[in-house]
Amino acid sequence: VAEVMDFNPWTGWEITITGQDTVLGPVQSPLGALTLVVRDGVMRLMRGARVLLCCDMVGRMTDIVLDKGMFSCRLAPARSGRIILGLPFVSPEKTIAAQVNGHGVAITGDTATGSLIALDDIGAGATVSVHYTPTIAAAIAPGA
Repeated sequence: VAEVMDFNPWTGWEITITGQDTVLGPVQSPLGALTLVVRDGVMRLMRGARVLLCCDMVGRMTDIVLDKGMFSCRLAPARSGRIILGLPFVSPEKTIAAQVNGHGVAITGDTATGSLIALDDIGAGATVSVHYTPTIAAAIAPGA
């Protein structure tokens, strides 16, 4: 379990994505029981059938915070190139700001896909943060 998802005092909540098809869970997390699924190179963090977070990166995602009105993490991609990070429960018009290392980035997507962020050739340790209207936070609350 800890090779795929772990919680520790140094890097907080972390997920390691190898790119290989994987199913882990349900496991207990700060958001309640979640399942992590990797299929065809895309990681999906799910509560039941609802996808909370998706990403096509191979590498590590650490210091993950998914809370009322915000998502943040540090990314350590294993290879260069474009990464697509998605918050399917947040429609783009509900997104207030998205940043990588403190610099604004564009949000794309629609009500079907949710908010999508394209990240090009970011280095290890890049900090990503997305702030959204807290009224939609009920979607991530445990038990939702």
